[in-house]
Amino acid sequence: MGTETRTDDIYPSDERAGSNATEPLVKDDAIQPVPFHVINYNVGNPPTDAQIRAALGTSNLLGNAFIIRDGGGAGVLWLIVKGGSDTYWYEALTKAT
Repeated sequence: MGTETRTDDIYPSDERAGSNATEPLVKDDAIQPVPFHVINYNVGNPPTDAQIRAALGTSNLLGNAFIIRDGGGAGVLWLIVKGGSDTYWYEALTKAT
């Protein structure tokens, strides 16, 4: 494979070299990890809005993403993302084998 050549003559506005330049990645440039709060609670499969609200309770956890570990014996982990207007989206996490 050859190298890619830019034909549009676009250069960054911060006066660094164009797309062929390499810049070292420093610690400050790295994406910071998102902390997930893990909550143990008995929820259905799939969890209902009421079950999610009950699991979160009134704890006022920071952030908009949580993991609920089903405490009802199934051990399913649910990724919960809080949307606008107090809506919740969920996805079951798959166990690695």
